Amino acid sequence: MTPEISVLIPVYNAEKYLLQCLRSLQEQTFSDFEIICVDDGSIDDSYTIIQKAALKDSRIRLLEQTNQGVAAARNRLLSEAAGKYVTFVDADDWVAPDYLAELYYRAEQEKADLTRCFFFQYDQTKQCCVRLACSSKLYAPVAEGSLSQLRTGLYDSVVWGKLYRRAWLRAQDIHFLNGYVAEDAGFSVLAFFLAGKISTLKKQLYFYRKGNPQTITQNSEKMYVGMLKNHLFVWDEIQRRGRLHSSVACELQRRLIGDICRFRKLPTEKIREYEELVMQTVQFLRARRNLLCLRGRFRNYCVLGLAGKHINKWFFFWMKVFR
Repeated sequence: MTPEISVLIPVYNAEKYLLQCLRSLQEQTFSDFEIICVDDGSIDDSYTIIQKAALKDSRIRLLEQTNQGVAAARNRLLSEAAGKYVTFVDADDWVAPDYLAELYYRAEQEKADLTRCFFFQYDQTKQCCVRLACSSKLYAPVAEGSLSQLRTGLYDSVVWGKLYRRAWLRAQDIHFLNGYVAEDAGFSVLAFFLAGKISTLKKQLYFYRKGNPQTITQNSEKMYVGMLKNHLFVWDEIQRRGRLHSSVACELQRRLIGDICRFRKLPTEKIREYEELVMQTVQFLRARRNLLCLRGRFRNYCVLGLAGKHINKWFFFWMKVFR
């Protein structure tokens, strides 16, 4: 029978945490689900751990591929999923026993395309939940309208801790940008922007492990590139769908300028290495100035005009001032 929920887990060198992740799912109070794991070319014992678990639990399915990155792994997971809903769980995280039940019944009750819950942030170094990460504006109510939903997606840019209606994801062709990290950013923004109904469950049901040295988020350089590439991807996808209104374009413009600003934190030799990518983004924004609202056009004139055609000591200064 087709399961109600497909739990999707991309795996790469997660042997230290996999058992905790899988056990938290096996102990769910909700029973009608499948677990699909894609081992993305791990060089540790991740594959063997999942294989042994799958032999004992028929709900677990193991797929294997050469290392292609987490975006490719997640796209494959989406293509393999059979459930009415899908949820992503990272291999080094875990969930509360009622994670699936709470999200499922809320999604069914409100007929939501996207249902999200609160989460705990677990500090791997201190071995404790250091703070309630969702006590801030992260989970503020989502006002109706594409601009508000876009802003929510830009802020809440993680794919885990959420339940997505699979038929809606397929109909909207929401997928991950292959080849780059920070793939959550592109997927999440599109999901929030395109969702007809979003529901927020104010319960902390997901445990996010912070400080795992194996995670890609520890590499700032890759993250800066990934965020920039994913936000360019979002712009193109929204424009392709014919939904790039001037206010939406202005919000994405601000985010791209912010992405450019991040590169200033890199060593000088690294900044030079990415100069071509940064200037390509500048040209991208210059070529689309007519799509912006009046404020956005003014920002374009100030930032991109004053920034010049090459990275110099004033480039990031003006970027930061007018972003």
